[in-house]
Amino acid sequence: METLNIWTKVLLNWSILIFIVGMTVRLVRILRYPYKKDLSQSKGDPKYGAFYALTFAMLPWKKESTKKHWLTYTAGMIMHLGLFAVIIFALVKRLDYGVELMTIVVKWIGPVALLLAFSLFIKRATLGYMKAISNFDDYFSNLLVDFYLLAGTLTAYNLEWVGLWRLAAILLLIWIPFGKIFHMLLFFISRVLFGLQFGRRGVIKHGPPITY
Repeated sequence: METLNIWTKVLLNWSILIFIVGMTVRLVRILRYPYKKDLSQSKGDPKYGAFYALTFAMLPWKKESTKKHWLTYTAGMIMHLGLFAVIIFALVKRLDYGVELMTIVVKWIGPVALLLAFSLFIKRATLGYMKAISNFDDYFSNLLVDFYLLAGTLTAYNLEWVGLWRLAAILLLIWIPFGKIFHMLLFFISRVLFGLQFGRRGVIKHGPPITY
C-alpha cells in the first residue's frame, strides 16, 4: 500500500494535466462545428428559456424519463450526492479545512451511494432494454465512478486507503475527457442551448412553471 501511495502522488499531477489538456481539446473541437443561425421569427424570450431549462425543467416530474422511474431516479440522485460528497472530501483534505465534517458526511452517505451505484450497474448489465443501448463506455465509465466512490468511502473510514483513492482519481481524470463522463460539462451547455432555442420559438413562455 505504501508503494501505491508513493507512485500515485507522482502520477496524480500528470493525470490532472491530461485532464485539462483533454477537456480543452475536446471542447475546442466541438466549438469548431459551424453555428447555424435560427432564421425563423422570434416569438419568445430565449433568456427565459435558458433559465427555465436550467431550473424548473429539471424537476423530476417534468421529465417523462424520471417521473415514470422514481426508484431509478432516486438511486441516481443519491449516487451523485455521494460522488459529490467524496469530491468535496478530496478538496477539503487538500485545503486541510472542514475535514472532520466531510469525513462524517462521507461515512454516512458513501456506503448507501455505493450500494445504489452498483445496483444501477447491475440493472444496466442485466435488463434487456438497457443492455441494448449500452456499450463499453457505459460500463467502464460506471465502474470507474463506482471505484472512485468506493475508494473515497474507504479512506473516510481509514486513511490507509488514500493510495487506492488517489489511484481511482487518476484513472477517472484520465478517462473523463475521452468517455461519456464528459457529459458533466456538456450537460449544462446543452441545457442552455435547448432553452435558448425553445424560448426564442415561444415553446417556453413566461408564466407559472407548473403549467409546462
